[in-house]
Amino acid sequence: MLTYFPEGVLPDAAALANGAAMNPDGHGYAIATANGIVVGKSFDFDESLEQFTRLRHEHPSGPALFHSRFRTHGRTSEANIHPFEVNHQPDTVLAHNGILPASVQPRRRQKKSDTRIFAEDCLGKSIPAQFDDAGVRLGLERWLGPWNKVVVLTVAPQYAKQSYLFNENAGIWADGIWYSNSDFEPLVSPAHNRYRGTCIACESLDTADPAGVCVICGHCVECASLPGFCARWCPRIWAIPLCGECELPADECECPLFTTTVTSSDDTIRSTTSP
Repeated sequence: MLTYFPEGVLPDAAALANGAAMNPDGHGYAIATANGIVVGKSFDFDESLEQFTRLRHEHPSGPALFHSRFRTHGRTSEANIHPFEVNHQPDTVLAHNGILPASVQPRRRQKKSDTRIFAEDCLGKSIPAQFDDAGVRLGLERWLGPWNKVVVLTVAPQYAKQSYLFNENAGIWADGIWYSNSDFEPLVSPAHNRYRGTCIACESLDTADPAGVCVICGHCVECASLPGFCARWCPRIWAIPLCGECELPADECECPLFTTTVTSSDDTIRSTTSP
């Protein structure tokens, strides 16, 4: 879950805790200040929240962001916790919610996440980082697709603003804070677990079963496909056991003696055993 705080807005600790519970693979923050951008990263949510809350009260005048990661691509490592420097420049950082297009997804066994590749190696190089240009912003949003959300914070003098939201309309504004999805809301019941909000196939509200399939239309609430035919980028595909050695999904692991079973909502898809 990606959270954006405009100038003067303080964090909602309960909302960030809800998001962290659903997205446990690392927590990071950034705050634009008069002396630059303050960035922090940790696997310990309580530590991140305490630091972010304290620093946000010390520096309330600029925009800020907080991100809790749900690992899809790349290793579960502190280096892959958002935010990331854009083009390796510390005066501009980026955080993202979603799964980016295949052109920036890591190759097999590559340690970087898709967002890290996008921020460090593509944005400002192969992809223009001219955030004040309306045409560039529109082109970037089209490239991202409707379900990827990005927040950029910057103190670089070439930019007219200190913050830029891409696909803002795909997120949710609540009490002056922007959230990339509904994970900030309290769990309505344990059965809903990770899947809350609107089914993108039939637009029914809060109708997902525990496996993420809409009980109204029968499609995946994340990518609108039928169960067993989800898109490769679908979070349901990536919400499967990972090998503790190489941290790859079960169907890509080649480590000795690693065995796991991957299931869908209706049946077992496959069982993978590395020789």
